[in-house]
Amino acid sequence: DAMLKSYAGKNLISHSALFDPRVTKDEYRQSLTAAIVGSPLTDDPFQYNRTSDHLGPINNILMAITGDPGKFQSAIEKIINPYMPHGMAIEVKVYLVIGGNSIGWTDANSEFFLNLNGIRGDMEGATIMAAHEIYHVVQYEIAPKPSFKEGTKNFNVEALLGNAVLEGTANYVADFDNAIGDGTLVAMNQRIGRKNQRRMSDNFRLLDALIFQAASDPDFDIESAYRIAYSGLFDEGGYYVGHRMASVIERHLGRDELLGLQSRPPAEFFAAYIKISRQADDDDAIPFGSRTEDIVKKLD
Repeated sequence: DAMLKSYAGKNLISHSALFDPRVTKDEYRQSLTAAIVGSPLTDDPFQYNRTSDHLGPINNILMAITGDPGKFQSAIEKIINPYMPHGMAIEVKVYLVIGGNSIGWTDANSEFFLNLNGIRGDMEGATIMAAHEIYHVVQYEIAPKPSFKEGTKNFNVEALLGNAVLEGTANYVADFDNAIGDGTLVAMNQRIGRKNQRRMSDNFRLLDALIFQAASDPDFDIESAYRIAYSGLFDEGGYYVGHRMASVIERHLGRDELLGLQSRPPAEFFAAYIKISRQADDDDAIPFGSRTEDIVKKLD
């Protein structure tokens, strides 16, 4: 009950419920109680079955972070500082939690939650994951407010574009391909990354289809579209579209422009990428479909 009343517990439940309808307060109480007494869980939406098998690595990562938080912070800063707006400073509150269906997440209150259950003792992986999520705090600070009324077609389109910019750029800044170790979290994310690289053109076509549906279907389900393009259920293909866009934009327009575009409506980010894909001789600049280009033009 204490965990249910705690801020971290409430946030863990509300975030996990975004991706799994089984997640409720009652299910959390039952799952946590079973995990504490060592009872196996047949239904395990908070993924506590894995906890007892990884208590050693969980404790090791907990001691590493809390024992020398300055070292953890410095490692994160080394990743994100090159992509911070000039003169900007942020303050982030970190919560270490166990359980849930995400390894890390942030909220709009400059708070970061790291699920030690998914880290498996991989300190380098935890650092990159933390950098990705904490970079979101930077993005929340500089991103403009939505341009359209919630529930409208244009709002849904902009939300799809915005998530590609938000997640893709954070994925580019905190890139698991830059890791030098082979810890569990690093290996898992590099495996997902290779899969997405092999099907990158298909990822662009998938986002084309979702953007077209958002622009034309009054019954478009933005939450379902998010799960399809931006959740681990389908290997986060939208992240890697945004990652590719960020990489191409920095290569052709420079880092300052990549940062500047994040402070403007996401349609401008897309328009900049589309212009490069049409004009530059760059095989990495996979073009969007013509209908997506038309939809972006109407928003830009």
